[in-house]
Amino acid sequence: MPKYRYGLASLKIDDINAADGLGAGSPTELKDDVYRDTFNIVEEEGTSTPVYNEMDVDPVMEFTEKGRISATLQIMDTSVETLALLCGGEVVTVAGTSKTWSRPSENLHVEKRLEFETLDGYKIVIPRGRVNARINHQVRRNGIALVDVTIMALKPLVDGLAAFDMVEPIEA
Repeated sequence: MPKYRYGLASLKIDDINAADGLGAGSPTELKDDVYRDTFNIVEEEGTSTPVYNEMDVDPVMEFTEKGRISATLQIMDTSVETLALLCGGEVVTVAGTSKTWSRPSENLHVEKRLEFETLDGYKIVIPRGRVNARINHQVRRNGIALVDVTIMALKPLVDGLAAFDMVEPIEA
C-alpha cells in the first residue's frame, strides 16, 4: 500500500443503528456532490494544563487532552432530501407538484455514521458524528448553492467502538 493518502473514492453517510453502533443499512453516497477542494479531516490541537508548586518555574506535572477530530466539506447537492439528511427536518411531497423542506424551528441534534474511502483504499470511519450543516447559497452568475457541513467525531454509544478509525487494507 502506498503511504500517502489521496483522493476521495467514496463518502457515505448513514443513520446509526442503536443496537450495534454501525450503519442502519441504507447509506447515502455523497462523493459526487463534494465541492472541489473543500473536504478536510483535521485533529484540533490538544490542550495541556501544567501544575506548578509555588516556588518552581518548571511544572511538577501536566494534564493533557487530545484535540477533537472534525471533517469539513461543502456539498453541491442542495435538494430538499439532502437538506433534510444534513440539517434535519422532513420533506413534504405534494403529489405531482412539489417537494418542500422547511428549516426546523428548533435546534436539532443530527447524528450520523460517516465512512470515507480514499482512492488508495484507506477507509476512515466516524461511527457517531455530530452533523452541523448550514446553507451557503452563492447567488451569482459564477457561483452555486452549497451546504457547508462540519462533522464532529463523538464517542460512540456502543462499547468497543472508537470515535475515529482509519482502516488500512492489506495487500493479498
